[in-house]
Amino acid sequence: MWILKQEEARGNGRIFISRHNEHVKRSGIYDANNKVIGNLLADEIGNEYFVIVQIFIKLHVICRLMKTASEKIIFLLI
Repeated sequence: MWILKQEEARGNGRIFISRHNEHVKRSGIYDANNKVIGNLLADEIGNEYFVIVQIFIKLHVICRLMKTASEKIIFLLI
């Protein structure tokens, strides 16, 4: 997976993807020939891929790059 390889090159072993539950669930199809992205991710990553279910009416996402020695990105979901 391109984005994971890019992040691994920067020393980050994990990524966070925020999408609607129906798109990222591990099983599901749009039609007989098209899998949802969750299927594709689970096929490639296996047990390292998991979904955090989101139930909300309004979502605010604040992304902040912390200036620390490790330079990690923190995601805060409110």
